[in-house]
Amino acid sequence: MRSREKQEQERRVLGQREKRRARERGRREGLENSLNP
Repeated sequence: MRSREKQEQERRVLGQREKRRARERGRREGLENSLNP
């Protein structure tokens, strides 16, 4: 029981980290596109 809850929590944290990384990458690409249309 405990191990399953821990696995779900880790998976949730990894998902949030991936979303944050994707959002940062999108923002960086957006800046590059605005500089070089």
